[in-house]
Amino acid sequence: MELTQIALFLVLLLLVLLGSGVWIALALLGVGWAGLQFFTEHPPRGQRGQ
Repeated sequence: MELTQIALFLVLLLLVLLGSGVWIALALLGVGWAGLQFFTEHPPRGQRGQ
């Protein structure tokens, strides 16, 4: 995916979370988790290779 498509997806996710009444901190946490989960090769929980 292009960088602009990823950014658009994350901004829309943030707006959906905020619009549904989720607290700002939790919405930002969810968007950060989604960005790490779907758009990077690193796991969001900090797991490292063995």
